[in-house]
Amino acid sequence: MSDKLRKLTDSVWIGLAIGLIIPAILCGLAWYVIHQVSSLAKADLLYIG
Repeated sequence: MSDKLRKLTDSVWIGLAIGLIIPAILCGLAWYVIHQVSSLAKADLLYIG
């Protein structure tokens, strides 16, 4: 894994991809948890922010 990371050069495209993929994964995880936990599904204030 570290060899693959060393081969990646600093690039705007890699930074853009990481900047889009990581938040998308975290938002998807948060959306899943909010819809699976009934007490969180009723908390509309979680969507503000």
